[in-house]
Amino acid sequence: MDCDQFREYVSGAVDNCLKKEELESLLEHAGRCPVCRYEYEMEKITKSVVHSRVKTVSAPVALTYLITEQLRVDILPARAPRIRRLFERPYFRPALVFGAAFVGMIIILSFSDQATSPPSIPSLASNDVISQSVTNYRAVVEGIIKPQLVSNDPEMVKGIFASIKDFQVLVPKMKECKLVGGVMNEFSGVQLAHVLYTHEADVVYMYQTCWETVMAGDKLDLPRPAKQELQRTGWYSEELPDGHSIVLWKKGRTLCSAVARMSKTNLLACLSDAELPTDTGW
Repeated sequence: MDCDQFREYVSGAVDNCLKKEELESLLEHAGRCPVCRYEYEMEKITKSVVHSRVKTVSAPVALTYLITEQLRVDILPARAPRIRRLFERPYFRPALVFGAAFVGMIIILSFSDQATSPPSIPSLASNDVISQSVTNYRAVVEGIIKPQLVSNDPEMVKGIFASIKDFQVLVPKMKECKLVGGVMNEFSGVQLAHVLYTHEADVVYMYQTCWETVMAGDKLDLPRPAKQELQRTGWYSEELPDGHSIVLWKKGRTLCSAVARMSKTNLLACLSDAELPTDTGW
């Protein structure tokens, strides 16, 4: 191993991501090269300080996605095959995500000797779909809820919802939005699907569940005006007092709810490719 190769592998060594033979080669080189040995020791010290002295919070999904997307665009041109090979190494992607989170952490965190409690998943005591949608949207923006799969491939995102049988999960194209990923969970035994997008620097969050379950009004429910409008036209929209908007619509057995920090008109425009119902229904 030479010095250039050492610099490619050193982060993986510190993060315990190297194969045995790769680590042995790296340590052998560090034993005979004072410059690389110093770099290796500094990498270990830096990681130790970060873990012991810095309060950590999760980077918001939108921040992590935008940073990794920009890095992918910037450092993977055809004229840089060596850098592209580095990006494709299995231990480099976790380091890249950690770096993206660290960028956000530097901006908002300070050094402290006091331990902090990890953020808790928001309590969803209400069975109101609108309330749940808004609560979950905020948790996604704050980095509390993270996607199980980060991908801009609709078919890959649909794959994580394969176990859902009560309704079809929709992963539509959204105007001027980029697909980020998805996550699945349950509420009172009812399966829920969550699909995440970004629009410029903001999150567009989509909540999905079984239409029949919501109409039954037991485990999940809606305010009467929203339920009546959905039954009459197939859709419902509302501007929230804080500048956010929510749009709900029905397709087959699926009830969808989208939340974003934009006007109702703009959110409806983003959803125009998501096969929203017309005034005449489906």
